[in-house]
Amino acid sequence: MIGQSKFYKMYPISATYFRVEKEATPLLARQLIPHEIFLWLSNDISIFSDWLAALLGEEGVGSKEISLAIALIKREDIIAILNTLDGALVDAHEPVATEHGEAFYKWLKAGIESGEIAVNTDDALVQVVPEGVLIEEKLFKKYIDVFKVPVHLLVVYSQFGNLMGIVEKGPNDHLFRRLFGKAAVNFTSFTGGGLTQKGSSHEGILISDASRVFTHKEIPEASSALKSANQTPPPSHHQMPTENAVLQKVISSSPSSTSQ
Repeated sequence: MIGQSKFYKMYPISATYFRVEKEATPLLARQLIPHEIFLWLSNDISIFSDWLAALLGEEGVGSKEISLAIALIKREDIIAILNTLDGALVDAHEPVATEHGEAFYKWLKAGIESGEIAVNTDDALVQVVPEGVLIEEKLFKKYIDVFKVPVHLLVVYSQFGNLMGIVEKGPNDHLFRRLFGKAAVNFTSFTGGGLTQKGSSHEGILISDASRVFTHKEIPEASSALKSANQTPPPSHHQMPTENAVLQKVISSSPSSTSQ
């Protein structure tokens, strides 16, 4: 067109193409189907209307007779296409509910065995206490930072608790068992009396069976810097009376004992 005229105009024709594509479908269908079948369709106004609606992609609008048949045909066509795709027949597996907790547990045991994770030192995040082994919450944070785990700290924290048996199935068990109850594993808090962290707070998971952590290494002696005490929580109208409703709290011994 360049050089053939002084000017030219542009007209939007995309809408026209869409109309032609939709309205030409019945014409093409009429040419493709046998004459006898077209006569059979046109003899019943209800079936003929449904047929036209299906061709125009409007089988859900007022059509009754063949809407279900068209829907089933489309469904079978989609399934047939999906079955030809690579990986379409591979069984899907849901992620393990304790996937991140198990990875942390494996790293914890390996780190303790190799000495990379300190135990019972002033700045250690794993402390052997008379009640068991305290794994501080900061160690979970360190694990997430080192391995760039794409989940929140509480996910790894709670999954490890689940793996150790602290949580039972139920909507309210996690919060209740985190605060109350005597179990082999408990979420608990400590007040440390170490030389470098005198009076600092230590929160984490307390595992009563130390052999579950020290699987291939001798269990160290319990730290004398931490002593436990049980305090009964104040009554609450949200709580049911129970013998297991005991909030575990651990307080430090005198600073003189921390040098041991």
